[in-house]
Amino acid sequence: MANGSRLVLRRVADSLRLRNMCQEAPMAKVLVVEDEDDIRQLLIEDLEGRGHRVRGAGNGLIAIQQVKQRMPDIIFVDIMMPIMDGFDLILKLRETPEIAAIPMVLVTAMNARDAEGKARELGVEHFLPKPWEPWSLDFVLDQILNPKSTARKGDGKLQVYPQRAPERSTNYPSAA
Repeated sequence: MANGSRLVLRRVADSLRLRNMCQEAPMAKVLVVEDEDDIRQLLIEDLEGRGHRVRGAGNGLIAIQQVKQRMPDIIFVDIMMPIMDGFDLILKLRETPEIAAIPMVLVTAMNARDAEGKARELGVEHFLPKPWEPWSLDFVLDQILNPKSTARKGDGKLQVYPQRAPERSTNYPSAA
């Protein structure tokens, strides 16, 4: 089989795994905090395409207002933003006990190692690199929303999600 054919088959298998996983995952209320309009819209569309209800905020101050209006189940936060950066936003949100329990995901082009110390200090365990691949997003959602997930670590370390789909997963049905 030619390499091009293998790539096509692999992408089809990845798509089937993605579809199966999305059907099993519970729907969540999600807030995406990202100052770049195009990136915010892309992440919103990716999350809505997986069946989640999503709102967007262009900066930390707007995000705080939106959290007070409608409590999300997950918050995706860009680190480098004007007005209030992602770390300051998380720190502010963590001041309120019921908000502090919301899982937060850092979404940034910043290197995970550069963000890890501050993220751990703030209790953030999830890191989604920019640009993200569908499987990276699926893994973070699965870890947060699926209590039986084998992707779930819970060890307090910043979880960086893969840039490509795993070869095999015990979590999802085989595409074969």
